[in-house]
Amino acid sequence: MKCLIRLFTLSSLTFLITNSLWQASAQSPDFKYGFLNVFQTNALDYVVEQVNVVRYDEGNGVKYWKPAVDGTPARVTLRIPFSQPTRQISLNAYMSIYSGSGTLWASTNGADWTLLKTAILNGDGAYESALPTSLTGGKEIWIQARIQSSGSTVFAQFLRHDDADTNQVFRLTANFNPSLSIEVAAIRLRWFAETNVVYQVQWSTDLQSWSNLASILGLGSETNLVDWTDRPRKLYRIIIP
Repeated sequence: MKCLIRLFTLSSLTFLITNSLWQASAQSPDFKYGFLNVFQTNALDYVVEQVNVVRYDEGNGVKYWKPAVDGTPARVTLRIPFSQPTRQISLNAYMSIYSGSGTLWASTNGADWTLLKTAILNGDGAYESALPTSLTGGKEIWIQARIQSSGSTVFAQFLRHDDADTNQVFRLTANFNPSLSIEVAAIRLRWFAETNVVYQVQWSTDLQSWSNLASILGLGSETNLVDWTDRPRKLYRIIIP
């Protein structure tokens, strides 16, 4: 039996959940944010800092952030808050560096930064992946681009986009930690059940002696189990035998 790692208490009801319930699973994002180009209405919604950068329109449908002064470090910082702690965060963002340098960073607090990507001159400057797990679990994420041009300010670009391209130049999605909810007088246990994993639901009145209530085979979706009871105190746990 896998060990129990988390204890939930609400009024007289206590729920114990196995660690398997907190594993990542494929599902639609709980949060998503993105924009087509840097001049789109919502592009500045989460921007908290712009240092030596300007939004630039080349006039031919190409738009991006670039340094305001050549040869001087520039950066753009976004802080994106969430309503719940995150389990997974995915990011798509792009840098185009023709002469100079560019790096992409992320942080959980705006002070301690993790390097995500170093742009290659005239090459790959794209980050299209889930963030490291060390950056999840909190209720906000900070994203920062650091660019510096050499020779001309247009040689270092963040979030370059051509109007002919219908893909968003910046996109961030997040999935939150699943929660277990209860409803009384019928008590409904609700959790995400991984595919082909068998869950044994048990109940007790004293946390010492446990009785089986139901055995559930996970189907890769949210699972509901209703227990009708008139007991003043009943405790539940979900285990994997």
